[in-house]
Amino acid sequence: MPIYNAAMKAVSDLDKNDITEIRGFKKPPDGALLVMKAMCIMFGIPPEKVKGANVKDVQWDYWEPAKKKLLGPETLKKCQTYEKDKMDADMVEKLKPLIADPNF
Repeated sequence: MPIYNAAMKAVSDLDKNDITEIRGFKKPPDGALLVMKAMCIMFGIPPEKVKGANVKDVQWDYWEPAKKKLLGPETLKKCQTYEKDKMDADMVEKLKPLIADPNF
């Protein structure tokens, strides 16, 4: 519950202008990328495949899908009303390494 309570406090400190600012980042900070990846996982938004430095390398991008499908006028409301009790074990396991990252 401490992590949840801290997250809810952080959401309550945000406003629509903050969301607009985040959405405008061309190269977001690492922490913002981690948060958007976590939110995409939580809201069922899949990443997009992008080519890496090597043509054979494929990377998964959460930033563009987050900007297109998540960061909008309803973002704060979605976060405030998210039903945390309906998170399944698979989702929690996907989120654990993100939450453990010091940039999160």
